Amino acid sequence: LDSYATVQKYQTLANADGYQDAPYALLPRLSTQWSRRLSVWDLNVYGQFTRFAHDDKQQGNRLVINPSISAEFNRPWGFIRPKFQVNATYYDLDNFGSQPGRTLSRILPIFSVDSGMIFERATSWQGRNYVQTLEPRLFYTYIPTREQNDLPLFDTAENSFSFAQLFRENRFSGYDRINAANFLTTALQTRLYDGQTGAERLSAGIGQRFYFNKDDVLLDGSLQRNERDRSDFLAFVRGQVSDSVHVDGSWHYNQNLENTERLSVGVRYSPQPGKVVSMRYRFGRYEEIYDDHYGKIRQVDTAVQWPIRQNYYLVARYNYDLTHSRTLQQLLGLEYQSPCRCWSASVVGQRYVNGLNSTKNAVFVQLQLRNLTSVGNNPFEQLRTAIPGYRNLYEVNH
Repeated sequence: LDSYATVQKYQTLANADGYQDAPYALLPRLSTQWSRRLSVWDLNVYGQFTRFAHDDKQQGNRLVINPSISAEFNRPWGFIRPKFQVNATYYDLDNFGSQPGRTLSRILPIFSVDSGMIFERATSWQGRNYVQTLEPRLFYTYIPTREQNDLPLFDTAENSFSFAQLFRENRFSGYDRINAANFLTTALQTRLYDGQTGAERLSAGIGQRFYFNKDDVLLDGSLQRNERDRSDFLAFVRGQVSDSVHVDGSWHYNQNLENTERLSVGVRYSPQPGKVVSMRYRFGRYEEIYDDHYGKIRQVDTAVQWPIRQNYYLVARYNYDLTHSRTLQQLLGLEYQSPCRCWSASVVGQRYVNGLNSTKNAVFVQLQLRNLTSVGNNPFEQLRTAIPGYRNLYEVNH
């Protein structure tokens, strides 16, 4: 039995027009999970209670009970993983203005089967021995169609359509929405392993989803009937060209429009922790560039973390929009770690676009005592997001 509690409240900054849309506060969220294995079967029961609080929206409680039973049949040549679960959700909503308090519920069964085969062969390249795999995979999901526009939208969003999303039952995060499903994902993946160390050197795959039922659930809970009987193509590649050079890329191709929806290609050089230089190119046919402003994007993004002298590290990022000939984000900072490695200090400045003709500036200053506490605004999350491969100074070996 694993249980935990969360209390969370956000302070939201206004956009260029002064608009704030604060998320619901969790006051509190209580979660628990029980699991047991019986022969080849795994029994699992997940429960969650959340009190959603908000100053300007209808508040309420949500209770989720999600029992499931699954199995995993593995063989050297492949695997089969059936799973059956029931999502039971109950809402108790407060009065809010002209909206009366009310109770609502939804119960949906979810069935899925994940299966795949693995073929291997020995190969060599430039005098090194490798093992290459070829892995066809099928993933089937069935969820009955249920209109959900009477249910609130507390903490749910639609996940981006990615290769990993092809193998998930629900495309929504959170529990307020569950999509209708009667689809089969077909995919083909290959991996390249070092013959001596067994380390994965390359992984690539391509996949597509086929719909047997065209019903769908939108984020607002209403139903929509899709005209297409298949999804777009999704592909990815990632690999370690050498011990210090990593490459990765993803491709989203719209078969109906015969157009690329998204493309991302990146390379990262990191000879050791604390030394990293990365470059990335991103293309999006129609995406949100900043708050409520959509269009085509073609961006180059460069970032670096590098020692400039003993105990001093430079951190920087430059993100430029080729379509609009405009700098989207600039970041520059300096980090210092004491010779005894018992304290560190960081100063990071950031300038970024937040509207059609507006930018914002931010400065993060932090003093951190190792294994104790820190004073100031912690820039770690900004640096980790902005600089692929960024490492905290305490993780860097001198």
